[in-house]
Amino acid sequence: MKYNVNEYPKMLPICIEEGFCNLACPKCPVHGDNPRHNDIVKGRMSLENAEKIFNEVEGHNVLVTPSGVTEPFVQNDFFKYVDLLNKRNISITINSNGLLIDEEMAEKIVNDYSISSIFISVDAMTSETLSKVRDTVKLEKINDAVFCLLKARGEKITPRIGVSFTTEDANKMEKDSFIKYWIQYVDAIRVNELYQYGDEKTIQGDRPPCPVLYDTLFIGINGNARICCLDVFDKTSVGNVLETSVREVWNGEKMNQVRKFHEIGEFDKVDLCKNCQDWSRYIFNEEYEKDGLLIRKSKLLTYYNRLDRMKNWRM
Repeated sequence: MKYNVNEYPKMLPICIEEGFCNLACPKCPVHGDNPRHNDIVKGRMSLENAEKIFNEVEGHNVLVTPSGVTEPFVQNDFFKYVDLLNKRNISITINSNGLLIDEEMAEKIVNDYSISSIFISVDAMTSETLSKVRDTVKLEKINDAVFCLLKARGEKITPRIGVSFTTEDANKMEKDSFIKYWIQYVDAIRVNELYQYGDEKTIQGDRPPCPVLYDTLFIGINGNARICCLDVFDKTSVGNVLETSVREVWNGEKMNQVRKFHEIGEFDKVDLCKNCQDWSRYIFNEEYEKDGLLIRKSKLLTYYNRLDRMKNWRM
């Protein structure tokens, strides 16, 4: 089977800042209960280096997520990076825990800058449950952030506003009520099944090459390109986009070798991929309409998209 690789990745998550967050979610591989905290990469990508990357991908229909495993709004000059992206008409998606979003911040996000989409990680319907899964009891503050964004947007089409729910033992009993409640208000709901590298759960069926290798390139603060979001400790560098370029790394020998191992089924040749099951998150094998929703499902991820709010949807 032939796997196509475009000249540039479709998605480009860029770690503008790493190693800092205003939460310590137990499940987080960086800020949570992971014993490898000494391996955490800390620092910030300079505006000059970010601009070099943005200049290159301008005009190539790339969707940039300007943050890694951290809360983007913790960074004081975060909007300077957003402004650089806006000036180049590069699409932006943001994931946030919502704790720093009030009415003023929501107005800034929605009306001062051009953001394609923003998802708020909520994960619970009660403060008690939230304390178990996100190490905070500020559920009302997080919920208010979503409503501030919706109010600021008003009748505008963008940004696409959604909430996410990562299912684990401590909150799974609230999943159905979460979906029922939030679908009244937001454009989309993202429901993840918790997966942490090394989990023993096994996905049934033949294992195809991981789709991420063909559409997404992860970039660290130092410019190192990683093959996967699970590489939070910068161990799988396939090149440096600041020393060469995004295009050269994306189409380079190291990246192509990883793809080759996947295509011939030799997953054990790539340490990070050897026992991974997270590839199944990105293969949507169910898609159907029900009760005014477009529902897209993979083994580990489900999107609930409101059909009356699809004008701002980018696949």
